[in-house]
Amino acid sequence: MFPAKFGPAQQLWDPVGYHTIDITLPAKSWSQYLAEAAAASANPSWFKADVTVDGLGHPGVGVRKFGYGSMLLNPDKPNIRIGFDHFTAQLFGPEGVKNLRLKSSGQDRTFMRQPLAQVLVQQAGGVAPRFGFARVHVNGQDYGLYQVFEQVDKHMLQQVFGNNDGDRYELSPT
Repeated sequence: MFPAKFGPAQQLWDPVGYHTIDITLPAKSWSQYLAEAAAASANPSWFKADVTVDGLGHPGVGVRKFGYGSMLLNPDKPNIRIGFDHFTAQLFGPEGVKNLRLKSSGQDRTFMRQPLAQVLVQQAGGVAPRFGFARVHVNGQDYGLYQVFEQVDKHMLQQVFGNNDGDRYELSPT
């Protein structure tokens, strides 16, 4: 699907094409997840799940909801945050990615506003999270195309800057 010269994490950040992400968790947990997402829970729960990215399995990772605005426009397609290290000490890919944000793009049906803004920041010499696209399935149900973003967190900032101090800014959806 993608050139063999890239490792798993680099492949994930290739915005040409898309990946397949399969998430499996107990049906009761997924129902609770969806209820929390719809209710705009301020302190969402982490749920233990098995995640497969392009055939590479990651058992026992954490998933939780994030955001709320996109749920207003597309309530049947929740945002999903994957914490590879939430329940175990595993990381994803050779760069040790800790967290991924799967954005449903409910506020941007073109799937392009935030990626274009991030490319603009990168082209101007700034730092922006890497991104790609994925087809997401939860418990075998196809939830469609998602944007996959690197989570801006202390781990990512440490890798990019050598420290995790300073201000962080995020593009507003409006």
